[in-house]
Amino acid sequence: MNDPNKFVNELETKNGFILKGTGLIKFHLGYNLFGDDHDLLCMAPTKYIECLVSNQQQLFRFKPKFRVYCPLENGGHPELDTSELLDPDEVQKYQSIIGSSQWSVLLARFDIATGVMTLSSFRSAQRKLQFERAQRVLSYL
Repeated sequence: MNDPNKFVNELETKNGFILKGTGLIKFHLGYNLFGDDHDLLCMAPTKYIECLVSNQQQLFRFKPKFRVYCPLENGGHPELDTSELLDPDEVQKYQSIIGSSQWSVLLARFDIATGVMTLSSFRSAQRKLQFERAQRVLSYL
């Protein structure tokens, strides 16, 4: 549209519509939207990741103790995990981590895709070490 402000003003004055949010879009479905130096529209899931990490910190009542630089540890094999099964409360937390991490992948955090896909394949019997690996993905974010 050549002159969006003219169109908005016409809708409000001639037709009596009350419009909200007619300015520049800054946030949508987990994406922060902004313009760069060349007036190109850019997207980043910064706000979603911040909220995700904050919610998980409230859920687990602690902050990640260490900074990790890879979502899964090198040489780890979660499919060979024989640790104790999770209790129902931990299963719910595990599923919450996996679900929110899957949305992060859809928001262009492709660097965690392999880790999230691997951990999401253990839906029938989640184990303690798999739960720790899911928390590691959050620490990475």
